[in-house]
Amino acid sequence: LKKSWTSARPELESSWQIDAGGHVISLAWSADGARLAAATADGPIQILEAGSGKLLHTLAGHRGGTAQVAFQPGVGAGRLVSAGCDGKIRVWDA
Repeated sequence: LKKSWTSARPELESSWQIDAGGHVISLAWSADGARLAAATADGPIQILEAGSGKLLHTLAGHRGGTAQVAFQPGVGAGRLVSAGCDGKIRVWDA
């Protein structure tokens, strides 16, 4: 992840509270920058609106939490792949 800073000292741009059990394990930005997927240690995946932090979707399917999330780049950019602590990989239409 690259960030171009416009000032000599980086400043916080946004901050949101994830309303789920456990702590955040993995984050992924959608290709268009409009959504942020958050995977938690013992809760469902949350899809947030990147600009406001508003909860758009909750994706439950892994038992024991989600270890990693990633949006598919390119043509299928609406898809999200998740790897769960239950040993399963899931593909979501997010």
